[in-house]
Amino acid sequence: MKKKAVFTIVSNNYLHYALTLMDSLEGVNPDLDKFICIIDKPYHNIEYLDLKYEIIFVNKIGIPNLDDILFKYNILEASTAIKPWVFEYILQKNYDNIIYFDPDIYVYKSIDYIFELLKENFIILTPHLTDLLDDGYSPGELDIIKAGCYNLGFIGIRRETQLSKFLKWWQSKLVNQCYIAFEEGIFVDQKWIELVPSIFDKVFLLRDDGYNVAYWNLNHRKITKDKAGNYYSNGNKLIFFHFSGLDPLKPRKLSKYQNRYKVKDIKLVKELVLQYISKLKCNGLVNYINIPYTFNYFSNGIKIHEGCRKFYMKGNDYFIKKHINPFNSYDFFSNYLGIDKAESSLIKQTPTSNKKVKFTSVKDSMMGVNLIGYAKHETGLGESVRIAAGVFEEAQINFNFINFTKGNNSRASDCTYDGRFTDPKDARYPINIFHINADQIPIVYNELGKKFFKNKYNIGYWHWELPDFPDAWSQSFNIIDEVWVPSDFVLNAVSKKTKLPVIKIPHAIDLEVKGLANKRDYDIPEDTTLFLTMFDCFSFYQRKNPLGVIRSFKKAFNKNENVFLIVKINNPTQEVISILKKEKDENILLMPSILTKQEINDLMNICDCLVSLHRSEGFGLPVADAMYIGKPVIATAWSGNLEFMKPFNSLLVEFDLVKIGSDYGPYTKGNTWAEPRYEQASELMRKIHLDKDFRKKIGEAARNYIITHFSKETIGSYYKKRIDFLFRNK
Repeated sequence: MKKKAVFTIVSNNYLHYALTLMDSLEGVNPDLDKFICIIDKPYHNIEYLDLKYEIIFVNKIGIPNLDDILFKYNILEASTAIKPWVFEYILQKNYDNIIYFDPDIYVYKSIDYIFELLKENFIILTPHLTDLLDDGYSPGELDIIKAGCYNLGFIGIRRETQLSKFLKWWQSKLVNQCYIAFEEGIFVDQKWIELVPSIFDKVFLLRDDGYNVAYWNLNHRKITKDKAGNYYSNGNKLIFFHFSGLDPLKPRKLSKYQNRYKVKDIKLVKELVLQYISKLKCNGLVNYINIPYTFNYFSNGIKIHEGCRKFYMKGNDYFIKKHINPFNSYDFFSNYLGIDKAESSLIKQTPTSNKKVKFTSVKDSMMGVNLIGYAKHETGLGESVRIAAGVFEEAQINFNFINFTKGNNSRASDCTYDGRFTDPKDARYPINIFHINADQIPIVYNELGKKFFKNKYNIGYWHWELPDFPDAWSQSFNIIDEVWVPSDFVLNAVSKKTKLPVIKIPHAIDLEVKGLANKRDYDIPEDTTLFLTMFDCFSFYQRKNPLGVIRSFKKAFNKNENVFLIVKINNPTQEVISILKKEKDENILLMPSILTKQEINDLMNICDCLVSLHRSEGFGLPVADAMYIGKPVIATAWSGNLEFMKPFNSLLVEFDLVKIGSDYGPYTKGNTWAEPRYEQASELMRKIHLDKDFRKKIGEAARNYIITHFSKETIGSYYKKRIDFLFRNK
């Protein structure tokens, strides 16, 4: 008996679709071998061995120049491009008849008839249309022509003499021309398959109305149901339905690719949709849907944007010949294309909110923003809003500055903007920008009142330090209209949880050093190598990890060496001081005393190296500040600090991603953060101590990078462009 198999291709965030497809096949064809090809890397939270079906990871298939395909194509393009190689891989396992299904298909009845057809035919295809589609809705017949006559959500293939020729031909086309470009006559793999019936023999077009029912052919396929609960399409048994473009979280439309049907108006199809969504939920929809697609990111964690893919597609021969992995080439793209194009700035493909706010009639005198935040508080959030105010002044953006105090218990003695504050009732501009995190937005709403938000465009500038944004804070999305974030790391976390525009606008870095401090002020000889680490107890010391710095320092040096470590503690608690005291040596100074911002800048200026072995950062202002001053920085190579820390301008410590073992404020048990490799951190500390030339070189590279990319002028242009965009388009 000839072996038969079916397979599908998904990334981790589509696994619930693949499992639901395979479960449906298992119910009607348990004899078939079933494969799920995962075009992704293994995700730490998934037990793949427990998924019942055979899992094939894309890197195990043997696709030549796989990185080339995965980098230049987006997820849709890449998933279709690898299809012929997956066929070839499974055929090598001695299967003679293989069927591919898109993961968003559900099979209701046995597909034995397809295998019967494969006894006499080489390839089985289903046409998009078997009747007219000219009622004025989308898609129409012209749309179908552009996308391709046959739907490649399904294809069946039999082993025979034409097979090698077909697969090699198909692979040769998809390796470089499997993208979406209607103007070029290309739509992933589908347009190429139009040539198959004329080039190859024994190609069967399966026109039976029960196969591959979907939004594109439902106009001429009537769904009915008998008393036994069996579904039919034009009187034929419904074999499989293709739920292409269905949003299982908001199933108002049958598909996002059409405007012909609303689910509520097609009763039996609505029944199918609701049943299908229920099965997706049972197969882990909520668990899988927000897993990031690995190949959307450079190896340093920064998101790859379309401009990089298109640029690479034109010059990929260079990378292939030189055996250069494009995923490791962020600095090349950043330097060649410029930061605005290589990174996720607001300039490229700016999203828009659905909120209807009329700005077009606003007088020039009203074109400005209301800036709200903890303007006097000596915390990272306080510094965040003060930085924004300085940028607005530099960019000549009109703004009212509102000092918000409720819900923040830190010291509030910063006088930088005293005399500049506006009473909330006098906040006259039509845009509100809240430099206040998501968890506090409801407090702001209750304190300032509904009127303050009404008829305004409300923007939350938010920080967050883990890959998963807390569901408990989701109510804040209902209060604001847009989110701004300081890094790609935060952007990725927030954008998974909302359809609101999420815009990256990093912090500007600009600080004054007066040189009023020296090492002798702390009884430290001037020729001593001084390391500095800083943290705020309100930010949770478990995340900031000063213990890791102290232990790495002690491992790196003995007590008699000419080195010293200062641990600066902001908003100290007795508990934290007690913990750190147990670890300190005589060449380690705990500094819980209150310092002004200027005094902190001067302290940073006298150190020889800043160390931050954090477990996660949303941005990392102290790190960026130290780099601005020209200090080498040793820090964990993960999270928001990678926005500005690069291998050529800093000392990055490798890490392991681990589960958080206990709740630490908002950083709850079971979430993920980094555990730095302390032995490497110790080695880097020794290198800084022993090699002054290297120390100077890294410090200069750090300063040059920060000044070039994070100046008030540069970041001000980001603010100005987005604000101007809002006024032009509202």
